[in-house]
Order: sequence, then structure tokens, then C-alpha cells
Amino acid sequence: MGLFNVAAGVYVPNQWKLSEGFEISTVNNRTRVRANISLERLGAFFLTAVCSLYEPVFLILESPCNEVKELELRKTEGEPYHTDVFYSELTTRDKLTAIFSKYEELLINDGFIRFGAASQKTKDEIFVAYYKVVHLLGTGPIPFEHVLERFEIPKTEHLVTAWDLFTQDSPGTKSRYEPETGDIYHMLECLIRNGTIFFAKTVEE
Repeated sequence: MGLFNVAAGVYVPNQWKLSEGFEISTVNNRTRVRANISLERLGAFFLTAVCSLYEPVFLILESPCNEVKELELRKTEGEPYHTDVFYSELTTRDKLTAIFSKYEELLINDGFIRFGAASQKTKDEIFVAYYKVVHLLGTGPIPFEHVLERFEIPKTEHLVTAWDLFTQDSPGTKSRYEPETGDIYHMLECLIRNGTIFFAKTVEE
């Protein structure tokens, strides 16, 4: 197995300890899979998972509030930071994958953006969280099992993720990734302006 690659916008100490794999747990009577997918395969994995969702589907984007909004919300140093949550309208798999493909480089590499997709009918969901740890939610014994099998992701009893490698002396870090097409805030502005996504809520980190 080759080196596990992380996003350009994150730093993970002892990155060599990471490998592809998944573990299973139960959350609120639903099965959850948590997985490591190496960066060079993350986009293809996400697209394949989306193509397995029942329509209609919707896109999920979560981004830190911009600096102006954060200064308004966070009054003291000890208060939590805030995240803006955006959803797309209900759509088809093809339209959702087209949106993702347009911004794939930014989405898989930026350290701050989190993204996902879900079925409105079954509530099955794929969500790529901080440090690009992948979460798969569903009702079957192993959600998205056929996708995991197709990418030959091995099952493990205890998945070592980036979060397990952070220490007080050597924490992980996140940073922005800005290709020529613009950063995450430019992406969000474009998607809102053309009616692809809408603002849903602001939540604490």
C-alpha cells in the first residue's frame, strides 16, 4: 500500500501512520462508517458514493464564517468559532456531481471546508469532515458497502485518523487552499448568486 496523502490545506503530524480503512459504529440507531480515503482517490470515492444515493439528493457545504461575521458573533477569546451551513435545492445525482466536479480541487484540498451529499428519501449521507475524514451514514449493516468494496477499503476494528495523531506539542493545522478559480468564499458567493445553494444556518464549532 502506498503513502497515504492528505489535503494540501492540512498538516498532520506523523502522517505516515495513516492508511486507508474504515470502521463501523452505531449512532442513534443508524449505522455509521468512518473512513480514511487517500487524497488522490477522495474525489472519485465521493462521486461514486453520490451516484449510489436515491434521488432526490442535495449538497451540503459547511464553511467557517467570514472574518466580519465572526467578529460580530464571537465577543470574547474563550467563545467558540462559528460555521455557516449551506444546502442545495433537491436535485438529481447528475447535477450534484457536476457541481462537485467543478469545484473538486478546492473542496478536497481546502482545510476549512466540509462537504457532503444526502438522499432526501432514505437519509443516507456521505460527509467529508475536517482533515477529510469521511463519514457514511445509512440504515444497512454497512452503509455504502459496495463503494467501499469497489475502492478496496479494508475494514478495521480501530481506525487511526488524523485526530489520533495530534498532541499538545504537535497539533494538526488547517489552512486555506486557493486555486486560480478562487477560495471557498468566492465559491460560496458564486453558488449562492446562481441559485445553486442557499444559506441554512449558523452553528457553533
